[in-house]
Amino acid sequence: VEWVATSVHPFMILEDAGLQKAFDFALSVDGRLKLPSRNKVKKDIDELAIQLASRMKDELQRNCLHYALTSDLWSSRTMQAFMAMAIHFLTGDFTMRNYTLEVCPVVGKHTANMIQGEMDMALSKWNLKKENITMMLCDSGSNMVKACRDWGIDHFVCIGHSLHLVIGPFLVKNKKKRSANIKDDVQYKEELNENNAEDTDCFG
Repeated sequence: VEWVATSVHPFMILEDAGLQKAFDFALSVDGRLKLPSRNKVKKDIDELAIQLASRMKDELQRNCLHYALTSDLWSSRTMQAFMAMAIHFLTGDFTMRNYTLEVCPVVGKHTANMIQGEMDMALSKWNLKKENITMMLCDSGSNMVKACRDWGIDHFVCIGHSLHLVIGPFLVKNKKKRSANIKDDVQYKEELNENNAEDTDCFG
């Protein structure tokens, strides 16, 4: 309770399977467990990422023939641009597999040529054949759509992005309208209070 409260963690962190696994490991160690430094953890995470990437490549080589991709391009609050790519496929026994292949920073203008180049490098890195792509799920940005067309792959626009484009302007408009209504209500109440004060002033 003190750890959650003083470190401002969400309550749902107590349901995290990784946290329970860490507790189980701590209880299995003889003696007092000392937490590693942040540099040690960073180094171990880098090594773990290399191991997982190797396992994923083996999995893709053994079980992935045809596949679909999901890609997105966005900018952070500091205007740092990132591009993500995920792969989806069925194994021989029809088990669904989903892996995040890339989440990498990108520089320069977000042109269709740049996006296509990033996709090419990602597929080459993971030893995937472009002709085995069945569908690319992407946003409706003209640069992303043009990249898919120039690349010669079928694409489908994400429904979530489309809904956001349709609903977003109405939400912004309503927010401005609510702000205006609140301002009018405050002004009306101030005027009402002033009138009431004049009516009830016994010295008037």
